Amino acid sequence: MKQVHPDDLNRSFGLVMAGGLAGLALLRYLLAGTVAWWLIGVGGAFCAAALLVPRVLTPLRAVWMKLASVLGFVNQRALLTILFGLLITPIALLLRLLGKRPIPLRAEGINSYWRARRADEFTASRMERQF
Repeated sequence: MKQVHPDDLNRSFGLVMAGGLAGLALLRYLLAGTVAWWLIGVGGAFCAAALLVPRVLTPLRAVWMKLASVLGFVNQRALLTILFGLLITPIALLLRLLGKRPIPLRAEGINSYWRARRADEFTASRMERQF
């Protein structure tokens, strides 16, 4: 695997931050009608640092990545909790109310969980288009 040079990572980080800050400045201008000069200035500083001295951005990138890691940890749990609570649980309750069991949990009267297949399921054309 190719090793990425830290200066390339810093340059990319600085340019992305500059673009993000420019986007925020534009959004503020479009919504409020005022120019956020401080956003433009900080974005310009990120851009200049990324292009001229990317090593300066190493500590900022490290802090940003730690913050991103924490946010990712929190968002992952929040999104999975919401997904489970609002989608999976209601579907499971509905299936139970309707008496449906998509996965047999008990092997009552059967020797195996394998499902018998029909001969037409094993054609070459079906194997070429698996989905």
